[in-house]
Amino acid sequence: MRTPFDRRLVEALSGVSGVHVTPYGPDGAVDHDRLATVVDAIAAAGIDNIVTGGNTGEFYALTLDEVRAACRTAVTANAGRRAVTAGIGRSLADACGLAEAAAHAGADMVMLHQAPDPFQS
Repeated sequence: MRTPFDRRLVEALSGVSGVHVTPYGPDGAVDHDRLATVVDAIAAAGIDNIVTGGNTGEFYALTLDEVRAACRTAVTANAGRRAVTAGIGRSLADACGLAEAAAHAGADMVMLHQAPDPFQS
């Protein structure tokens, strides 16, 4: 991940952030082909920052593996055109693991969701 002072990221956060939906197939699994199409359309539209794993993206409805896979799909589909922010959260250990996975996938930033249970760590 880049440093917090990367000018491109500051500019992206000063612009419009788009939180993508997570499309599902008939079998109930994440449809990564459709997700790539959604992210491509967002990037092509000129949105400054694409947020994957946000509330609109069904963060809490997805398994941790699905969150990681959606992040990889979003980063790949974006192809470096826009900044990508990855949603992380749940327990502290889960959030740290998701942050590492997001960095490995090529996400530029992370966004921490509040824990669904504030007494869980």
